[in-house]
Amino acid sequence: MLKNPSPKIQSTFKDLTSQKVFLDLLKTEGVVGCLLVTADGISIQTRILKKYDGEMISAVLSAIVDSIKKNMAKMNVKTLDQILIETRELKFLIQDTNAGYYFVVLAEPGCNLGLIRFQLHRAYEKK
Repeated sequence: MLKNPSPKIQSTFKDLTSQKVFLDLLKTEGVVGCLLVTADGISIQTRILKKYDGEMISAVLSAIVDSIKKNMAKMNVKTLDQILIETRELKFLIQDTNAGYYFVVLAEPGCNLGLIRFQLHRAYEKK
């Protein structure tokens, strides 16, 4: 957890950890999991419908995001909003909440990424 987080960060964290956000996203066709992960790879909340290891996914994706951010800085690109990693088995949509956390959606190939992005955006940008 962050030390002395601002009220906006506390509110964002509360919204993202609500069961409703996770359950709404999991109702979307093709979505097989949602995670809220700290910048250092600790899983705060995980809801995965299939046999994937949420702790491992959290740690690995955190390392990937850290590497991307470091390389973006070298290119003078400072703001990271979203990362999409596509494999044959899964898609990983990683949303930076700008509150020290990443919201991760796991989805199957062939899913409607536009709909998932819309729902993710709606979930974390209510403020």
